[in-house]
Amino acid sequence: MTIIPETKNRTLEEIEQFPDYSVMPGVLIVETLAQVSGIIILQKEENHEKIGLLTGIENCRFKKQVRPGDQLYLEVEMTRVRGAVAKAHGIAKVHNNIVCEAGLTFFLWNNEK
Repeated sequence: MTIIPETKNRTLEEIEQFPDYSVMPGVLIVETLAQVSGIIILQKEENHEKIGLLTGIENCRFKKQVRPGDQLYLEVEMTRVRGAVAKAHGIAKVHNNIVCEAGLTFFLWNNEK
């Protein structure tokens, strides 16, 4: 099990979901957690030639908003890797407060032709 902390700074230009109220869309927070999970999965030598396909999002909760200027701190722990299936638990924080938490499931597709 590996935990990788990652930080993402949000700028006003990146957050334009609502013209009069800038907030980072939740789907982008989950996508960021999924990308960090993919980095962890592909670090293992046996997975270098594989592609991690996101197949599930479980128990996802959004607890606070991410606004322009916020620094998004990500923690991802791989909870299970067995065969072609990997599971992760991700937490996104701003100022040490949890803004999003989700379980993620991946299928490791062998990209050999």
